[in-house]
Amino acid sequence: MQTLRSVVATASSYSAFPCSPCSSGMAEPTFYISKEAARRESASKEGAPCCTVLAYVIIVLEVMAWLAIPIVASVSSAYLLPLAFGLLLLVATVQEGLAAALKDPILLFFRRGATPSCSFRLFSLGLRLVAPAWLIRLNPGHDRLRLVAHFHSSRDLGHHCNHLPGWLQESCEDGRFPAWAYTQCMETVAWYVSGWCNYLASTTAAGGQLANRSSPASIVIDLLIYGSMFALLSLVFLYGLETCCSSDANPRPTESKDETATTPGLMQKLLVAKDIFLVALDFLLDSSCVATFFLAGHRFFGAVALGILLWSVGQQVADHSVHAIYSEAVASIRAGVLSDGFMKVTRFEKSVEAPLSLMLQVYAYPYVSISSTYAVASFSLSIFMSIYTVSGAAYKLLYLDLLPVVASGQREESYAPMKQPRG
Repeated sequence: MQTLRSVVATASSYSAFPCSPCSSGMAEPTFYISKEAARRESASKEGAPCCTVLAYVIIVLEVMAWLAIPIVASVSSAYLLPLAFGLLLLVATVQEGLAAALKDPILLFFRRGATPSCSFRLFSLGLRLVAPAWLIRLNPGHDRLRLVAHFHSSRDLGHHCNHLPGWLQESCEDGRFPAWAYTQCMETVAWYVSGWCNYLASTTAAGGQLANRSSPASIVIDLLIYGSMFALLSLVFLYGLETCCSSDANPRPTESKDETATTPGLMQKLLVAKDIFLVALDFLLDSSCVATFFLAGHRFFGAVALGILLWSVGQQVADHSVHAIYSEAVASIRAGVLSDGFMKVTRFEKSVEAPLSLMLQVYAYPYVSISSTYAVASFSLSIFMSIYTVSGAAYKLLYLDLLPVVASGQREESYAPMKQPRG
């Protein structure tokens, strides 16, 4: 991983990049950030290409492993989420600063540099391993089977449904489960496993959708559960394997290549168009999920999701008009490479909206998936799209250390994109 050290000498000569058109009016689009990203990635692959591939695999598994927290919270207690986020924010504040963590919440889950410190990895791995251990507390005891049977009882169907949460009232009125079963469940189980009652209610209300393991909703839930568990176990092994990549390799300084403008090929333009399309699709899917939350009666989730969306969009449009964003997208396709302005605009979607929306959507998926087939499809696609977006953002913005460059257009000399101290 230390092969990225070779980039520092070259990058230090670029103390600042010219302003992008988004911040300088009618200036022509620039592409310095993309060139710097290509230079750093090339330097990383030159000395140890297998280690670069391993690094990306670890990043994807890290994203999957973080899903263990919202998954466990959805079937135990929602209090697990603010507790976990509070601890992550505290650690991020100590290591990265409060302002940086709030501006780019992706720093809650990842650290800048080729390899995070050993202390952060131990903390993050331990926090995620605590989540599955919490499931031991999920079983409310010998009453568990009796509580499950209550939800399938035909006694008093359709009565007292107005006492239930709004998202369950319609299913209760349709006679899918009795209101008293939910009430008794909430009175029986401890507060730290009250989410189990919500999960039982949503499973029963789905009319077999979640109970039927071959249904689309159940398949997605199983993929998320087993995927996060597999990722957690794999990371323990891959962390050890990664130490073998440290390298004894003797990286050579990266020389500046001839950057004479060349005509981009059709494939380059298509790849850039694909990247722009995925950014737009991710935004549309997250917006659709906000609407679905409100339509399904999850007003609190809807308010949180809307807040995340506005937080991200507000930062994007603060210094960039819609016309400027469109112009940057067009210029990127024509040049066959993402422009500086476009990368700065989409930074907030990748570092703010994507990671936070992913956590919320995974947590709420079992509850929202009972509302409609459209909810199952839109949330499933949005979740997997966010996994892709967060993985790419962690690799480019943090592993290649491009976050300070994208944020300010200026090289942060105090930080080198290399392996962090093990302490």
